[in-house]
This record gives sequence, C-alpha cells and structure tokens, in this order.
Amino acid sequence: MRITEFYTFFRRTFRGRIIVMLLISSLLPLTILGGVSYYSINSLLVNKIEKGFMETLEKERINVENTLNNLNFTSQQLSLNGRVVKLIERYLELNDDPLSQRDIQVEINTTMSLINFTNPNIGIILIMRTDTGEVLFRNYPVRQPLNLQDVPILSERRGLKYYAPHATYNPFGSSNSKELSFSILRQTESDNGIPIQVYVETNYALFPRLLSSMQYGRPVVHLLTNNENRITYTEDAEHFPLGTLLPPNTTGMKSTAYQDQMLFPSKGSGEWTMYVAIGKGDYHYELRQWLKNFWFVALFNLVLSLLIAYQVWRIVYRPIQVFRKEINAVANNLPIAKESYMNLLEFDELLFRFYRMRQRIGDLVVEVEEKEKNKRLLEIEKLMYQINPHFIHNTLNTVQVLAKMSGQEDLVKLVAHFTRILHYNLGKEGLMVTVKQEIENLKDYVALQQIRYDSHFNVSIDVDPETEDCQIPRFLLQPLVENAMYHGFRNKDGTIFVSVKPNNQGLMHVVVRDDGDGMTKQELDQLLEGNGNPGKAGLGIGLKFVSNIIRAEYGEIYSLKVESILGQGTSLSFHIPMEKGGEAIDPDASR
Repeated sequence: MRITEFYTFFRRTFRGRIIVMLLISSLLPLTILGGVSYYSINSLLVNKIEKGFMETLEKERINVENTLNNLNFTSQQLSLNGRVVKLIERYLELNDDPLSQRDIQVEINTTMSLINFTNPNIGIILIMRTDTGEVLFRNYPVRQPLNLQDVPILSERRGLKYYAPHATYNPFGSSNSKELSFSILRQTESDNGIPIQVYVETNYALFPRLLSSMQYGRPVVHLLTNNENRITYTEDAEHFPLGTLLPPNTTGMKSTAYQDQMLFPSKGSGEWTMYVAIGKGDYHYELRQWLKNFWFVALFNLVLSLLIAYQVWRIVYRPIQVFRKEINAVANNLPIAKESYMNLLEFDELLFRFYRMRQRIGDLVVEVEEKEKNKRLLEIEKLMYQINPHFIHNTLNTVQVLAKMSGQEDLVKLVAHFTRILHYNLGKEGLMVTVKQEIENLKDYVALQQIRYDSHFNVSIDVDPETEDCQIPRFLLQPLVENAMYHGFRNKDGTIFVSVKPNNQGLMHVVVRDDGDGMTKQELDQLLEGNGNPGKAGLGIGLKFVSNIIRAEYGEIYSLKVESILGQGTSLSFHIPMEKGGEAIDPDASR
C-alpha cells in the first residue's frame, strides 16, 4: 500500500513530478558532466599532454641534432679544407724549423679562432695526431688528461664519433656534471698519409639551454641511447644507470611504461634516441587533482542543486496555491476578495488576466441577466407592434381597390408602387438581397417620385445579367438615386444613369451618375458626413449610410467614391465583391 501511495504521489501529483524532475535535472547533468569530464581528462592526458611532451621532446631532439650537425660542419671546415690540410702537412715536415712551425701554428689558430668567432656555440677545437695523440693545434687550453676512451659514444659512422654529453675539457669550465658538452671526433689523414684527428666540443654554456628539466610544470629527466638502445647519458642514475639496455618496445612513437616511469622517445637521424622520463605519480598528477576537485565540486553542486530545487518549488507552488484559491472562490460563487499578487512578473501577469477574466465573467452574468430582461420586454413589444404593418397593408389595399373602382388609375399606380416599396422595406429577406430585387425596388421608388413631384427626369438603368443574382445590401442604390434627384437637378430636369457591371478583377462595379448641376466640395463633405437636411430627401438615409454599410459589410478597403463637377453633374461609384448564393466569388479566380 505504501508503495502504491508513493508511486501515486510522484506519478499523479504536480508536487511529486516537480520533485522528481528537479532531482533528475540536478543529478543527471552532474553524472553526465562527470563521465564526460573523466573521459576528457583521460583523453587530455593521453592525447594532449602526451602530445605536448612529444612535441617538446621533438624540439629538444632537433636542437641536439642541429648541435651535432654543427659539430660535424665545424670538423669538416678543418679536415676538408685543402689549405688547412697543406698547412698541417708542412707543419709536420718542418720539425727542425721551429720558427716556421710557429708561423703555421699562428695561421691555423687564426682559422680556428675565426670559426669559433662565427659560431659561438663551439667550444674547444683540437687537431691531433692519431698515432701519438699529440695535440698539434688548439684554440683553448685543454684540461688533462684528455681521455676520450672513457667517454660514452652516442653514434659512430664513417670515421665520425659523436660523444654523449660529458664533462667539458675546457679548463675554464668546471668538471662537474652541470657543465657538459657534446663533442665529435673526426678521423682524417694528410696527403702524405699521416693520420690526423679533429676534435670539436660544444661550448659548455650551451648544454643547459638544450634540455629543460621541467615540462608542463612537472619534473622530467632526459636519457640518450645509442644504436643498441643502451643508455649513454642519464640525468637519473638511480632509475636509469649509465650503460643500461632499455627494452626494444620503448623505441616506438608513443609513450611506454618502464618500471615506475613513463618514457617518451624521439629517434635521431644517427641511430641514437632521446628519451624524456616522468614518474607515473607525476604523470597522473593532473588526473588525481582533477578527481579531487571534481568530487568537491560535485558535492557542492549537489547541495546547491537541492537548495535551488527547494527554492524553485516554493516559487512555483505558492502561486499555484493562490490560483487554486481564486478558482475555488469563483467556482463556489464566493464573495470577491481583494486582488493579491506574487511580485513575480509572469505569475502576476496571469493573475492580472485571471482577475480581469473574473471581472468580465461577472459583467457578462449581469449583462446576460439584463439581456434576458430586455428580451422579454421586446417579445411583448413585438406582439404589440405586429398589428401595425398588417393594418397599413390592409388599409393601402382598401385605398387601391377604391381608387380602381373610381377609375383613378394614377392613384392606383401610386398606391401599387408605394405598397411594393413598403413591402420591400418591411420584408423578411434580411440585410442582403439580390441585385435584381434592389433594381425592382429602385424602379418602384423612381416611379413613385415621378408621380409625387410630376418630374420629367429620366432614369437609365443598365444591369449586366451576370450580376442580377449577386448579393447586395438592402437600400444600397436608393440613397444614391435619391441624392441625384434632390441634390443634382435642383430646379431642372435631367437624366440619372445607373450601371451595375462586373469588372475583370471579379468585382461588381456600381455607378450612379447624373448630368445635373454638380456640387461643391463643401456640399459633398456635408452629405458624406450626414450633416445635410435629412427631411429634404425621401427616406433621409443619405450617402453616409451607404459608405458605412459598404465598409461594415466588405471591409475598409471598399468605400464609396464621389466625383462632382459644377455644371456637369455628379458620379457616385463603388466596387464590392460579387457574391452568389451567400458565397463570395474569388477575385483572383477571374484574373
């Protein structure tokens, strides 16, 4: 039972749903963020940090390789320079002429000094006899003993020996491990077959600039191995003793684990390899730091999310309670209480609309009650006035019969026209009639007016058969003709032209034109505003009625157009949609 109630609470109530959604919205992003972040930090270590180590190592390896190439180039300048070689041969031949040897020695030393000046990264330069080890020429004094057999060989090829970093033989530098130099030994011989060695060493101040002991803020050590992958230089003799043979799997293009270290290799062009080693603890330091920070942030985020969830619940639930209270008050027809708001724009807007709706409902209830009361009064009034039209029709029929019996045909016609007009005015057709019905009523009206005032004006009616069945508002033409009769001709006779035709845009074009006196702009404005003398003209409906009914029935884009020229007449016209059988003809369909 408890499980069912628990399920119903969280499934069927808004409070339960919002609690579930707030918990999900708090915990799910945190879980996804944690998973994605953990994957990202691992990817960062494997792809980004490792790539950074490899790129830095590659730059250092290139710098070392450029240094070795520089040593090779310097040794070539001395061993392959024909002039220097000839000077060395001559020096060896003049054993019994110390003065001449001194001149040759000065010249060769000048050449070495020039090389050293143009290449400050070069340190000691020695030219020695291979067979005796005697130093023939040097640019700096040499620390003794000069024992190259104890120096590890980094690479060896084609009479060249590249030595791994070792203590410099420059006496101006110390012999400790911090002032190291790369060196090269080139074997050559003079033209007369005397073997000669050229030894070139880098400036001991260069080495600290080649290799960095810190990368990405973590301490690293450098290793150099020969073509056998045997260590010839190490910065950590405890973990990587000199002469240690590293496993073959460490020479690839990616990092590998070796003991408690991570090795990053970069292979040089001379079959030697440079390594950067970093302890696994330092390697995973960023991940451990991130995990510690993540759990701290996760805990803080969870607490903050719960606080926010509680606040959101209060913000949402309190307005709902207010709505519930107000709706119950309306539903139970309780007295209207004072309006109260929450100081929250969205909810206050809803409350404002609800209060306006409540007020409107109350007004509508009062209005419906008033209308029901008026409706009952109108029913009574309708019954009282129903006798009047029948009485008028019966009386007119009696007058018509008496006139016909007396032989008064004019009176018979007058009564007949008037009866039809009255029947049309009191008809049950509603607001809309056909053009044909409107024209028939117009003819009766014109005939009645001609009899009343003994006028001799003519009315020419031209109606296109296509428009006869079209719908038109009742009394739309009669006020226009009435205006032409009373305001157009004044004291003279004339002709009124009535035209109803369709145009090529699917609209019905209605024109009522006279050839009378015309009107001034002031007179037109008075007629259109309804400020004329209503008692002067027939029904007194006027042009304003026509203009208003056109706009009310068809929209503001349709209106009555009036044109008048003094002495030439007035033209009244309008366009309206053609409607048949209660359905408007689409103007675009005929285009």
